[in-house]
Amino acid sequence: MNQTTDVQNDDAHVHTDQVEKLLLKKLHQCQKAMGEAVYDLVRFYSAVGRPEKASAYYELLIQPTDNLDVCALQYLEKGQLMEQQKKYEQAVSFYARALPLEPQDSRVWYLINNNLGYSLNQCGEYERAEEYCRAAIRIDPGRYNAYKNLALALEGMGKLEEAIVGYVMATERMPRDPRALGHLEDLLEKHPYLLIEDPELEEVVARCREMVLEARDSG
Repeated sequence: MNQTTDVQNDDAHVHTDQVEKLLLKKLHQCQKAMGEAVYDLVRFYSAVGRPEKASAYYELLIQPTDNLDVCALQYLEKGQLMEQQKKYEQAVSFYARALPLEPQDSRVWYLINNNLGYSLNQCGEYERAEEYCRAAIRIDPGRYNAYKNLALALEGMGKLEEAIVGYVMATERMPRDPRALGHLEDLLEKHPYLLIEDPELEEVVARCREMVLEARDSG
């Protein structure tokens, strides 16, 4: 083969490499755009109360990966979709799969434990729920939802005084969400003797109501 042919072959090889890189880049861009579009659909269907549709499209996003944090996030999101469909046993299953992965993202790790506690409460497994709610509080003691879910677990076990503390702490941390106060008022309506045994409770409840009203009025 002469030198001219060698040069032509080299040029062809360079051209082939360039075309390959260009096509792979276009493929990656298309895959990324499709993934974003599918995820937008998942969030849309979830927001408008159509979790079955959201769950079906979410299956398209799940990809095998060795990245433990990504795996944990996928299990978390799948569990959340099961929650929206009130399939709490399935939600527990997905959250439980995420537990051994211990993701580095503290928000994801908090939500895995908190949501597992919430779903276990829905299944009536209050003792197990307490464990994971307390774990979520240890991860981020500043967030409120785990205190509410812990209080629900404690109330379910008949630990009413401890439940009251949990509802109060949840209200203090997020007065814009009145659910903890609602649970507290329901508990005291069911067990009015607690107000007799501890007269200071009236003042505590009144303070919680005031916080919720101020948060609501402040927008």
